[in-house]
Amino acid sequence: MKRIYCFLIFLWPLLSNGQTNNSLSIWNTVPDIELHQLINYKDTSARLSDFKGKLVILDFWSTYCKTCIKGLPKLDSLQKEFDGKIQILLITHPAGSNFGPASIKETFAKWKKAGLYIPAIPVATSGNEAIISMFPHEYIPYYVWIDSKGRILALTSYLLMTKQTIRTLLNKD
Repeated sequence: MKRIYCFLIFLWPLLSNGQTNNSLSIWNTVPDIELHQLINYKDTSARLSDFKGKLVILDFWSTYCKTCIKGLPKLDSLQKEFDGKIQILLITHPAGSNFGPASIKETFAKWKKAGLYIPAIPVATSGNEAIISMFPHEYIPYYVWIDSKGRILALTSYLLMTKQTIRTLLNKD
């Protein structure tokens, strides 16, 4: 367990991409932000506090990112395997003007028609600038790991999105 923390702390400067004064960093508590325009969720909005007690993983992604798209089946699989213990949330990167719920649903419909994978995990589409500004990043997918008490554990790339990392973080004191 200590090894993963040391590893995360060692990688953090490399993976956090130069934070600004408005951004949050490791061990900060994330404000109880509301996520808007959700799809694949029971409501169209949710607060981060709705997932308190779980390991929350924010995945900043986009429909144009091949690495993001290739990782969607894995994310769904991890969500199912650790159901009740984690919550993975896709936060759509506003790279263009067409990233609202209708646009994302249309993109998913095109993917389905083409035989591509459609995620089942919640997707926050437009109106989420507050959370995006808290976690500035230069690449996607970009992951923010938030513990059950709302503190940031890590800011990483897709390389640490593994069963072992999740198990380690769930089994911490």
